[in-house]
Amino acid sequence: KSPTLVDAQTEIIEVEDEDEVDDNEDSDHRLALLLSEAEAEAEPTSSQRSNNDTDATKQAWSTLMAPIKPPKCSVHGEPAKELTVTKTGPNKGKKFFICS
Repeated sequence: KSPTLVDAQTEIIEVEDEDEVDDNEDSDHRLALLLSEAEAEAEPTSSQRSNNDTDATKQAWSTLMAPIKPPKCSVHGEPAKELTVTKTGPNKGKKFFICS
């Protein structure tokens, strides 16, 4: 029975018998070749990758750009109000939350 190797996606890869492998190749080199072949087979096509990347990017930006939900007041448990600093100074224009 030939030895097996489990890759990152838990697929079982058959490893060639010692007798069948050229004596000049060492075991590390064979392992690297097997892993690179398995990785190449598992990679999606460029069109599938671009669609997945586009969807993932769109979802990430939607999450980042979503409005911030106001925190609840620690005393009253009600949603806080969002206000903006109007006083002249370094904090002008910054937003903050206050109990409503």
